[in-house]
Order: sequence, then structure tokens, then C-alpha cells
Amino acid sequence: VRTQAAVEGAAVLGAGGELIHLNDSLRSLTRGSLHNAQSLSDVLGRIREPAELASRLTVSELSLRPWRGECVLRLEDGSALRVELHADVVPGPDGKVLGFLLTFHDRTALHEALAIRSRLEGALVASLKPREEEAPSTAPSPARDLLAAILTNANLAALDVADAPGFAANPALLNQIEDSVRRATRLQSRLAAWHGDQD
Repeated sequence: VRTQAAVEGAAVLGAGGELIHLNDSLRSLTRGSLHNAQSLSDVLGRIREPAELASRLTVSELSLRPWRGECVLRLEDGSALRVELHADVVPGPDGKVLGFLLTFHDRTALHEALAIRSRLEGALVASLKPREEEAPSTAPSPARDLLAAILTNANLAALDVADAPGFAANPALLNQIEDSVRRATRLQSRLAAWHGDQD
């Protein structure tokens, strides 16, 4: 099994759950938290969420079916790492279980990007809400119209980034969009104050 050059963190275990190999990506991803690991239970013992997962993913259970899902690892330095875990059986020619392959996909950037996108969507809704609550006779607000247009375009840009292949590698771009929206909001407040002074 080739794991050393893999981008994902990987652990190879024998049929009895004994740890055979950790690749460099997994060592780096977990920041040395698995340096004393010797078995499946040691590796999965780092799982904190879901709390019951480590006890459920036994050698017997994984021999029957693979497992896919997200979980949170508690690292040795006390930090949390959200990953997508794939636990697969490695079968032999006769169908017997030769061992197991665990791959860990870092989901930190993905969740950061989703959180930023959610905040941008919230900002868009908040910018439109006052207009919905205005009486029909209320005069239109050019400043608020400007902000709504900026937020709409920013949100669409964020969605374009989020929908692009591999967008989780671009949380910095979403952060830049969010910063631009914050600056636009401050500018809108000044425009609104100036507009009020002119009335």
C-alpha cells in the first residue's frame, strides 16, 4: 500500500489492529500526537466527537463494513482537528482480511470557508431586512441600496469560490471578500449619516 507520498494522512494496520505504518502526512497533520500509537484503538482514541465512535470502530466491526464520516480529533497540544475519516478493509486474494487502511482528510479549511460564506449570507439578509420593514410611503435610501448591491455581489463571489473545485484551499480569498464587506458596511454607515445630514 502506497501511503508515504499521499496528501491525506494515512495509517496502515494489520488484521489484528496492530499499527504497521503512519505516513508523514498523518504525523504532520496530528502534530506528533500519534507518535506512541501502536494499535487501532490508540489511533482512534484521539477521536472526541462523536464521543462513542472510537469504541464502535473495532477490528470486528471494520472487518464487516467500511466507515466514512467526519469526526474531531483531540491533539496532544489540546487543540481540536476536524477530519473526514475513511476506514477501509484491505482484503487478500482469498477474501480474508489482511488489514485496514485509515485515511484522514483535513476539513479545517472547508469549515472555515463555510462559516465565512454563512456570515456573508447573514450580512446580505440583514442589509435587506430594514427595507422589508419600511412602510410603503418611506422614501428609498440610496445608501442602503448601495450596500445591498455590494453585499449581493460579495455573496455571489463567495458562492462562486465555494462552488469551485478545491475551494477549501482558498479560505484566504473568502476572508478577503468578508473584509471587503466589512469595509463596505462602514462606508455605508458614513454615507447614511451624510445622507441624513443633507435631508
